[in-house]
Amino acid sequence: MSEWRGLGLLGGSFDPVHMGHVALARQLADAARLSEVRFVIASAPPHRTALVASAPLRLRMLMAAVEGIPGFSVEECELGPSATGYTVDTLETLKRANPGRTLCWMMGFDSFLTLPTWSRWRSIFGLAHLLVGARAGHQAGLPAALKAEVESRSVADYRELRSSPAGRIMICRKPVAAVSSSRVRRAARSGDLAQDLTPAPVARIITDSGAYAGGEN
Repeated sequence: MSEWRGLGLLGGSFDPVHMGHVALARQLADAARLSEVRFVIASAPPHRTALVASAPLRLRMLMAAVEGIPGFSVEECELGPSATGYTVDTLETLKRANPGRTLCWMMGFDSFLTLPTWSRWRSIFGLAHLLVGARAGHQAGLPAALKAEVESRSVADYRELRSSPAGRIMICRKPVAAVSSSRVRRAARSGDLAQDLTPAPVARIITDSGAYAGGEN
């Protein structure tokens, strides 16, 4: 069998990046046997309210978080002036830029539940596989439209991802730590950034910049 050239893509605003993001990327990369993961940082996500940290600061923190982790890097295509911030458009851009690669869009289960509200969400299945990670304590049911897609597209083994260029859904049931960016921001504001919340280099940047010292968004 030819070499598996799957490319993992974990999108987000990373305001800020935290240990949950890193753990999710590791879990899904291991499950799908991916040797490369790119963290796709958003400029202004369409589904989010105003971000707290600037794009340059969020990029700096994200680069610090992945530095030294084999196979992990940062993808900046959504920071460009022509980027829409919609995942389907990002995937089209990355598909053109990475011919011969199989794209695997990574997400947590809470984000997966909102998929039917995304722009042209069904078109995503023609561009990439979806790798979904469970979150500890998150047990919400699937919307009907999404449940139908899971029933027809779900796979349990990475070898089934290799047999198709796109359109499969792999849900990893092993939960990762329930850390959120809002929790990190609250901890930063109170001066209590514990080691299990965000990588040490990121914690130093947060403390030095004072980015989250003000009110919570």
